[in-house]
Amino acid sequence: MRQMGVFLALFLLATTPALWAQERLIHVVSYQGVLSIGPAGSSRVVLNGKYNLTFHLYTDSLGVKSIWSATYNTSVESGVFSVLLGTGNKPLPTSQEMDSPLWIGVQVEDGQEMRPLAQLTAAPFALNVVDGAITKNKIARAAVTPDKVSFNYVEELSINGTPVPGQAKKINLQSGNGVDLTYNGDSSTVFFATSTGIWTPEPLMSSVNNYTLNITARYIRLMNISGASINLTGLDHTGIQNGRVILLANIGANPIVLKHRSTMSATENQFIVPGGTDVILAANGTATLQYDQWLQGWVLDATN
Repeated sequence: MRQMGVFLALFLLATTPALWAQERLIHVVSYQGVLSIGPAGSSRVVLNGKYNLTFHLYTDSLGVKSIWSATYNTSVESGVFSVLLGTGNKPLPTSQEMDSPLWIGVQVEDGQEMRPLAQLTAAPFALNVVDGAITKNKIARAAVTPDKVSFNYVEELSINGTPVPGQAKKINLQSGNGVDLTYNGDSSTVFFATSTGIWTPEPLMSSVNNYTLNITARYIRLMNISGASINLTGLDHTGIQNGRVILLANIGANPIVLKHRSTMSATENQFIVPGGTDVILAANGTATLQYDQWLQGWVLDATN
């Protein structure tokens, strides 16, 4: 009996251009080899022509567990054949089934399958995924979990205990008439408060740094009872939204000086005065300030 063998086989993962045009990407394996007759050392290639080649994929080197097989009527020229495994009516197994070491067996016509089996290895480009190659259709449902998400993520939003339905929705909480909303990023807390509008704190007896505000107030009435001029170097911005506008009023007889970029207060709490000069609030004087998170401070809009 003549001995038939696969003298050389190359394995690589390939997807032909024609298959890209189909509605669903079909994966195939390009497998090439040389058919020879006779014992090693004195073999010769088979005659040119068509041969029925049967291929088996196994998950073990002994060929016990087969996960796929197909027969292809293949052209052989100078002993060389090339087959796209997985084409026709015999698609390859799912990626989950092929996610393990695999061995391939080859049978020519009605002869015995040739042994030993050849282990399949990946081509260099198949060891890496090109940018943009993974689409949403390739991600299994529920595979993306909160611990794998690197961008801002809120698991659930409820209103009075009732979850807000929908996926990938953008929710905007808006202040309303008589209600102020503030967000503290350090504690991830949204504060809801009734807006008092006007706030008159305890009188000031000395200069103050990082002055703590009533964050719901818009009109703040300060009184200096020290008997002399005092400095106010900054307002604590904790809980203050970007763009927040307040009106400071001196309702006492003694001046209050708003210091421009005084290092006595934290940078983000300081006053930013156009021109770089301090502002003196005399009796009944007012200053309109707007918080700017990009400039990191309270910008003076107007004085009176």
